[in-house]
Amino acid sequence: MTTRKAYEGSRRKIVIAFDIGTTFSGVSYSVLEPGQVPTIKNVTRFPAQDRASGSYKIPSIIYYDSFGGARVVGAEATRDGIEIEARENGWVKAEWFKLHMSSAQSTIHPLPTGKRAVDVFSDYLRYLYICAAQYICDTHVGGHTLWKSIKGEVDYVLSHPNGWGGREQSMMRQAAFLAGLIVENDLSRLTFVSEGEAGLHFCISSGILKKSDMEDNQGFIVVDAGGGTIDISAYRQKPGDDASIFEEIAPSRCLFQGSVYVNVNAKKFLVDFLRHSRFADDVDHLVNVFDKSAKVRFKTDQDSQYIKFGGVHDNDVSLDIKFGQLKLNGHVVQIMTR
Repeated sequence: MTTRKAYEGSRRKIVIAFDIGTTFSGVSYSVLEPGQVPTIKNVTRFPAQDRASGSYKIPSIIYYDSFGGARVVGAEATRDGIEIEARENGWVKAEWFKLHMSSAQSTIHPLPTGKRAVDVFSDYLRYLYICAAQYICDTHVGGHTLWKSIKGEVDYVLSHPNGWGGREQSMMRQAAFLAGLIVENDLSRLTFVSEGEAGLHFCISSGILKKSDMEDNQGFIVVDAGGGTIDISAYRQKPGDDASIFEEIAPSRCLFQGSVYVNVNAKKFLVDFLRHSRFADDVDHLVNVFDKSAKVRFKTDQDSQYIKFGGVHDNDVSLDIKFGQLKLNGHVVQIMTR
């Protein structure tokens, strides 16, 4: 099922869409040819992400040096040994920075000294733009010629949580200007879309939402459970001859209860739990392992979870640590998810 129509413009152009998330981000684009139905492509290659070839997600992380310069970004900021290199060079990590763009500003993961949320957002947006441009040049036939001919005809789309409004959009517009994507106060080449609406279009274009799902004027709910926010939207197909028109049937919701808050709760628990043990300095590592293992596997409070963080000589029976694995009761993990 698709409602996409042929491009009616008279000149070839390109649209690049950025989905900057709390923990991961992505880029998609479409080359618009007059009279042709557009196809949407994902950028699936980023620096230092060779082992994840074909992945369209990139970590939303930047390391800054002591002068405020961005040193490594995205997948490069998660490669082996980066934490050692950062410590030796005095680099500071910026992550979960998207949460600071909201009026409901988060106090978790403070921004690097001297950096505003819009500065970090801008640096990351510039990086994604460079990656997208390189990908288009490398993957299209005659890509360099194509990009050179239309790079001045680029429109941009930025997605944002349902709860964001004029204040946040103004900051995102400023970030796009600082990143060099648009001229200051340009309202013509930058479009915003809520994550709920973007999710609706994805469900339609990918075939997840079928025609039978919309019979008898019934509504449906789109839930985007992200790293920082959970966005909930309700729609129905608007009665009439045009099947491509949908309407919102309930106020959209934006809850600051995404997956990163589970990690925050886990860290609070582990800091207290291991405070007087020899494993107190391992908390950050434990949280990283928890994020990739126990948090993903958790289903019910009846199942214990294990965090494998050490070796066979790491044992403390009083803490339920055996052979480098910390056992967590299911009800403890359940509390972390609230």
